[in-house]
Amino acid sequence: MPVESIYLVSEKITPVATRDVDRLEKAIGSLPHGYREFMARCGGAGELCDEIRVYPPKAILAEVAAARTWLTSETFPERLDSCLEPEDWRNVWLVGSSVDGDRFLYFPQHPGMLFNVWRSADKISEHPQAYRNASRLTQGGMVRHPFPYFDPEGKHRAGHSFDYKPLSYSFPTRLSTSQLAKRAAAYWKRDQPKCVRMPKEGYGDAVYLFVQRIGGLFTFTRDEQNFPGEACIAAQYDKGFAKEVKAFEREFRAQAVV
Repeated sequence: MPVESIYLVSEKITPVATRDVDRLEKAIGSLPHGYREFMARCGGAGELCDEIRVYPPKAILAEVAAARTWLTSETFPERLDSCLEPEDWRNVWLVGSSVDGDRFLYFPQHPGMLFNVWRSADKISEHPQAYRNASRLTQGGMVRHPFPYFDPEGKHRAGHSFDYKPLSYSFPTRLSTSQLAKRAAAYWKRDQPKCVRMPKEGYGDAVYLFVQRIGGLFTFTRDEQNFPGEACIAAQYDKGFAKEVKAFEREFRAQAVV
């Protein structure tokens, strides 16, 4: 999926100046494929699919010396089986990471290509398309995300969660996460919501509901092992729509069924 097709949870992004991207390209000599387009589309603060962080130019330039010292001191070159040479590591650039500890590296000797050092620090994978196919970067590249989206960060964002628990704990709901998400989608139907079932590997039975007008991302999950019958709804949204989200929560709970 091209960068331009990434769904923006909220259109209020942190813009990155073109001159900053130009400055980074001049310092490195080239950029990962799709990096410039990613900055233009998604900005410099937030996460791709709640997992991937693509560092903005100023952060990459400010941390390059420290990143190189850390990466080379951890004996990565000796532990990793890859096409990389010692000379490559002396010119490495840390350009992103994942919430699970993966590190995305760029080597000018391999123009455009992105390398992912896994969180276990014993494996490295190559991504020739880099950010041109960002969905391939999630879950260590093992699971392709069905709906690449970007959730911007900033003071304009808010969030909270609540349980879908009708009557009392003694009467848990039998509704699946998909059924609950469909009920929520019906509430927001005027806003053309998007309902997405996530891959079972890595996400369990989670279903996501996107409502772009309010910057809304609602996640529906269950933990049958620890809380049988209870469903949890986590909501993220732009602060200006807090009253609307609260109104949804009240009505959604009022209509709770077993």
